[in-house]
Amino acid sequence: MRVARGVPAFGVDFGDWTYPQEVGLKRMLSFSKGCYLGQEVVYMLEHRGRPSRLLVRLEGADGLGRGDALFWQGEKVGETTSVAGGKALALVKASCAQEGVALHSPRGLVMVKERVEW
Repeated sequence: MRVARGVPAFGVDFGDWTYPQEVGLKRMLSFSKGCYLGQEVVYMLEHRGRPSRLLVRLEGADGLGRGDALFWQGEKVGETTSVAGGKALALVKASCAQEGVALHSPRGLVMVKERVEW
């Protein structure tokens, strides 16, 4: 149910290896509070850059497993983070994080349904 609804899980789909903006957690950030650990990096990404990868919901993921590589035009662009019942969450390059993009995996074709936003 969590994967089908595009709900990421801490420690599986995101964690200390991701930025909040990459996994759709921007609304949970404060840009007006005082100093906090990691504030400068998060602020700089928000105002001077853009995430290089984003969390997306995939469909057609039958047979995929967690950590399976995803390819677009022969280039590795990401990997799955959670998989359940033909649906998956995956961190992919931002250029591929658009609805309708077809990605290839070693086990078949999957379609990007949407970016995960919280």
